Amino acid sequence: MRITIFTLALSDSDIKMTINSPLHQLCVSTWNKIVDYIRKQGSSAVIKIYNDDSEEYKKVYNECFKNSKVRNKAHYADAFRLYMLSRHPYYLWLDWDMFIRDNFEFDFTKPFLMYSFNTMYNCDRLDIFETLYQKYRANDFNKLNDSTFMSIVKENQWIDHKLNKPLVSMTVHCNFIDNQPVENLYFINDEEESSEFVLQHKDEKNKYRFINIKTPRHNGICGISGEPKLIEYILSNYNLSDEQKNKLLEGLD
Repeated sequence: MRITIFTLALSDSDIKMTINSPLHQLCVSTWNKIVDYIRKQGSSAVIKIYNDDSEEYKKVYNECFKNSKVRNKAHYADAFRLYMLSRHPYYLWLDWDMFIRDNFEFDFTKPFLMYSFNTMYNCDRLDIFETLYQKYRANDFNKLNDSTFMSIVKENQWIDHKLNKPLVSMTVHCNFIDNQPVENLYFINDEEESSEFVLQHKDEKNKYRFINIKTPRHNGICGISGEPKLIEYILSNYNLSDEQKNKLLEGLD
């Protein structure tokens, strides 16, 4: 069995929105941990990065978006990953901001689907993803975000496979620090959750990001507390006060 770890790197004028941003390069560099894990299991693995010029991407764009008004590249990637998973067995999709931890383990004998598309694996069940792709390419769905689409899939029972929880203990989904202005990243404690400042700005997600690593709501990002490379990235790229630095480092105790 040969596993292909793949993603899609579309071009953009803003480097923060490409795979070449420092954070994304840091995350992608950890994917070799999966390659090593697979090899230790007696199989082989490769990492493949598709782009705007890939024939597969052009096909998906023409089928799903050429005649539509959808211009969000995140939706382009949604359709692309479903298409590839419907055509090639043993393909594992990862978003650029998926950081792989040292304790990574995974069952490659069955498919893995999430509400959010950041991690998806087909095993040999191409039929599941063919169903999803054909549903998604319909005009009613190609403008929906991934979690909304998958909620509809579950509600209508279009596939015979359950949706899975995130790989919280073995990965860190870095969307919580991805593309955020340096002055607007805040680490908060339980008491500050209900402060006037946080309540006033918590819904302004394009301007403010509040992170309480002690709460279940943020359990998908608590891995930063034990990942020196991610902590180093945050300390090097965000203008944090001494108080904020202390809150970030609390999880190391």
